[in-house]
Amino acid sequence: MSQRWELAVVCWLLSLLQFAMSMLVMAEDLRIPSQLVFEAQWNWTITVTLALSTANNILIAAGLTYFLHKNRSGLAKTDRIVNKIIRLTIRACGGLKT
Repeated sequence: MSQRWELAVVCWLLSLLQFAMSMLVMAEDLRIPSQLVFEAQWNWTITVTLALSTANNILIAAGLTYFLHKNRSGLAKTDRIVNKIIRLTIRACGGLKT
């Protein structure tokens, strides 16, 4: 929507890093027999993976909201639809039911 590539590249890199961290966590979980040992050694990785996911979701929702708001048409009916899409985007990012 922005006709720019920077936001897409940042989101893509965050997604790639999150994927790599998830694969690392999965591989280590399969390798370590004890769940308590796994959690003690790899809790930081799980936290970082979840933080990356959250940051990426917020960045996507903020970018989408900003560009939808910026590119309104000025037509009342179309702007109502855009406003509804913005609300749905914010709710989806916050985990709220629509």
